[in-house]
Amino acid sequence: MKFIVGKYIYDTERSDVIGVTTSFDGDTITATLYRTRKFGWYFLTKEKSITEGCQCEELSPIAAIAWCVKHLDMEDVMHKFSRVLELA
Repeated sequence: MKFIVGKYIYDTERSDVIGVTTSFDGDTITATLYRTRKFGWYFLTKEKSITEGCQCEELSPIAAIAWCVKHLDMEDVMHKFSRVLELA
């Protein structure tokens, strides 16, 4: 699936999946975090099952890490962001 955000095209088929989460709030919403292969930028897609809507938003590296900490296992976060994370 392709999305245009600003002047960039984000393509889910040409990007790497970082993590997926599903929530149920009257509608099933599947959120998927991707990293582009070309520039290493992050974007989040949200797909709704009943209304069949789909949204895409750009995320900064810090926002992507924050999303992962909230929705994914901590070991996965440390593995996938090992280039960015530092010991305090």
